[in-house]
This record gives sequence, C-alpha cells and structure tokens, in this order.
Amino acid sequence: MTEKCPCCDNRYPRIDVITGRSDDMMKIKGVNVFPKQIEEILGTFPELSSEYQIRISHLDGKDSMRIYVEASGRNDFKDLQKKVAEAVKSKIGFTPIVYVVELGFLPRSEKKTKRVLDERFA
Repeated sequence: MTEKCPCCDNRYPRIDVITGRSDDMMKIKGVNVFPKQIEEILGTFPELSSEYQIRISHLDGKDSMRIYVEASGRNDFKDLQKKVAEAVKSKIGFTPIVYVVELGFLPRSEKKTKRVLDERFA
C-alpha cells in the first residue's frame, strides 16, 4: 500500500492484507482462488451449514469448480444454488457449479476435514 498510514502518518510503502497461504491457492479459469475466499462467501448464507467441499476437475479441456454445500430440506435447493453461484461470481470472477445437498451428506472428520479435492490430473 502506498498511501499514507492513517494511524501514524507513515509515508513508506506497507504490506496489504494477506489473503491466504500460497500453497492453498488454486488457479481456475485463470483466476487465483483461496479456499478461505469460498468459505467467507458461504458464511454469508445463514441457510447453509458450515460443511462444504470444493472439487476441481478438468473436463473437455477446461478447469471447472464444483462446490458442494449442505442445507436443511426446508430450503429451496435450486434457488440457493443460484444465489451461491452468483455470490461466488461477483466476488471471484467466474461461476462455479454449485450443488446443495442434505445435511449429513458431506464427509465429517474429527480432525481437519479435507475440503478441497483437486481431481484435474489424478
């Protein structure tokens, strides 16, 4: 950041907010994406649970991102899919494929859950 610091009038360049670890970064359709960005977007939807899974595939010569999210059966899954896809597109710049699934569908783990599965060259 090159502008003057508001707290101490420091005029020297400063480092801006770090968005995520570089080893967590995924490159999809030419866009750098961090799992934390997706998590923050999903957190804005109170009708979704905290469980999600991101799957990255290489289909027909193109990378695609599928996001699986859990919601209760009281929600309109199609409408929720559309809203989540639009939110991701507005924040990140491309439209993922979103699947809304029933609560309990995604795998659980007592330790750290594997949320990103890169299936491009596996």
